[in-house]
Amino acid sequence: MIPKAVQLVLESPNDETIDALLETEQLVWVDWRASPGDVVAELRESLTELAVLAAVAGPGPHQSIVQANAQLVPAHEIRLCKDSAGADTLAFLVLSGPDWRSLESRFGVAGVGERFYRVQASPDLYEDQLPF
Repeated sequence: MIPKAVQLVLESPNDETIDALLETEQLVWVDWRASPGDVVAELRESLTELAVLAAVAGPGPHQSIVQANAQLVPAHEIRLCKDSAGADTLAFLVLSGPDWRSLESRFGVAGVGERFYRVQASPDLYEDQLPF
């Protein structure tokens, strides 16, 4: 299910809708010091009961998120909430694959990409300069 705050920020990005997005309970907040076990525990709370997430062995939170995302795709996908970038603790949104496709159909791939960044092996979301 797509959180209302996600739809509102994509429809009309402004300080109010961005704040509402960052306050939504569906975001998963991961600190730069989080262990792989902590990352998995946080992500499991946001997944539907049908999704299975095994342990990951990444040496840091970025690698753990990349490994977890690889397990979930295509049924689910983890994306960085760009509005949290630049902090020690980053916000991630886990949606089903069909929900991401629905948002991209409605707001365009670029429109969704303005707010949500696809997690990749590089750049490291905590250590590297991000391309946005």
